Amino acid sequence: MASASKTYAPGGTSARQDAKAVHRLAATTHRNIPMLDILMLALVFGFFVAGIGYAYACERL
Repeated sequence: MASASKTYAPGGTSARQDAKAVHRLAATTHRNIPMLDILMLALVFGFFVAGIGYAYACERL
């Protein structure tokens, strides 16, 4: 049984097909940008080091 279009227009897509397309796009986008994980880890590490440096500077005052 083929899924019917919710708009009843020729060539229309159903909500289920749209949801699958969005999920597929999100999964593909994440796999294509592995550098983003490294960037986020570097940012977290940088903020951590900056926080330690700030605390050390405040202690010296």
